[in-house]
Amino acid sequence: MLYTILKTIGKTASKGYFKTIEVNNRHFFPKKGPVILVANHQSSFMDSILLGAELDRELSFLARGEMFNTKLNRWAFGKMNMIPVYRKEKTPELSHQNEQILDHCSAHLQNDGAILIFPEGVSETTPRIKPLKSGAARIAFQAELENQFELGVQIVPVGINYTNPHQFQSSVSINIGEPISVNQYKKEYSEDSWDAVKQLTKTIETELQKLTIHIEAEPTNESVVELNKLLKTKNDSTQFTENQVKAIEPDLLIYKDLLQRFNLDIPAVESHFDQSRKGIGRIFSSVFLFTFPLFFLGFILNVIPYQITKRMALKITKRDDFLGSVTMMLGLGIFPITWAIKVFIIFCFTHNIFLALIVAFLLPILAWWTINNKLWLQELYHKISIKWFAITHPASYKALKNNRDILFQKIQLTTDNNAS
Repeated sequence: MLYTILKTIGKTASKGYFKTIEVNNRHFFPKKGPVILVANHQSSFMDSILLGAELDRELSFLARGEMFNTKLNRWAFGKMNMIPVYRKEKTPELSHQNEQILDHCSAHLQNDGAILIFPEGVSETTPRIKPLKSGAARIAFQAELENQFELGVQIVPVGINYTNPHQFQSSVSINIGEPISVNQYKKEYSEDSWDAVKQLTKTIETELQKLTIHIEAEPTNESVVELNKLLKTKNDSTQFTENQVKAIEPDLLIYKDLLQRFNLDIPAVESHFDQSRKGIGRIFSSVFLFTFPLFFLGFILNVIPYQITKRMALKITKRDDFLGSVTMMLGLGIFPITWAIKVFIIFCFTHNIFLALIVAFLLPILAWWTINNKLWLQELYHKISIKWFAITHPASYKALKNNRDILFQKIQLTTDNNAS
C-alpha cells in the first residue's frame, strides 16, 4: 500500500520536474520472474525515484547502510522496500551483516521479486561508468546455486541519461538493455565461482557502457567536458575511448574557442540547428501571442514558490548528485502549499467556495502553462541571438557552422564504428 502511494507521488514529482521522460525498449523488462536491475548512478535518490515510477513492477532497492541508523529510519526505509548494504569504508563494524543481506536478496528473488542495484557503489554526475562492485553477480549466483541453476534469474542493465539532473525542466532518457540470463554462466561458476562472478560483472559493465554516455577519459579533462555537453544535447547513449576523444580534441577545442569568442553556448547553438523543433516553434509563437496574459499571471503566482524551492535546495545540500532529487521533492511540497494558501485567501475574501475551487483547479494548469512557455521563450531567445550573430558576423557564423558539422560527422562516425 505504502509503495503504491510513494510510486504515485514519485511519478507525479518526476513528471513535473522533467520536461520529457523517455523510456526505450520497455519490452526488455520482464513482467514476472526473478529480476535484478542494474543501473548507472548519476543522481542519488532521483535514479531510484525515476525507475520506481516508470517501471511496471514493484521494486526492492539496495541502499547505503549508514542511512539505517535509527529505529525510525529502519522502519520507514523497510516499508519503502529498501535493503541496507554496509560499505567497509563507511560502516566497517556492520559490514559483516552483508552476508545476511545476500541471503535476504536471494530469498526475494526466489519469490519472483525484482531488485534494483546501482553496482557503481557511488553516485556521481560524470560521463562514464565507473568500475562495478560484484554484489549484483554474487546475489544472482547465490539465488541460482540454491535452486540448482533452474531459478531463471535475469539481470537487466538500465542506462539513465540526463541532459542535466540538477536542472528543472531538463530531459531524461531511460535505456533498457537486453536481459542477461544468469544460468548461462553455470559451467563457468562450477569451474571457478570467483572467476564467473568477475566475468558476469564485466558483462554488466560492458552493457551499461552501451546504454549511457561513456567517455573513457578523465572527467575533468577540458575536451571531455565539452564533448559531454555536446552529447547531452542529443540525450543519447554513446561510447568514446580515450584515443577517440584525442582524435576529435582539436575540433572540440576550436569549437569551444569560437563559442567563447562570440559569447555563445552549446544549448543555444544546438537549439538553432535543431530542425525537429522548427514547426513546433511556429505553433508556440501563434499560441503565445494570444495567451500572454495567462503566462504573465502564472509567472506572478508561481515565482515565489519557485525561488523558495531553488534556494532551499541549495541550502539543504552541497552535493551535486543530491541537488536534483532534493529540488524535486521540495517542489512537490512547496508548490501545493503555496497554492493552498492562495485558495484560502481567496475564500476568506470572497466567501465563495465555488470560486475557490475553480482557482484550486486552475493554479496547477497555469503553472504548467507558464513553465512550458518560459522554456519556449528561452529557446526563442537562443534562436534570435544565433540568427543575429549570423547576420552581423557572417564569416564567423560560417566558420562555426562548418566546424560544428565536421565535429558531429566525426562523433557520428565514432558512434557507428562502436556499434558495428
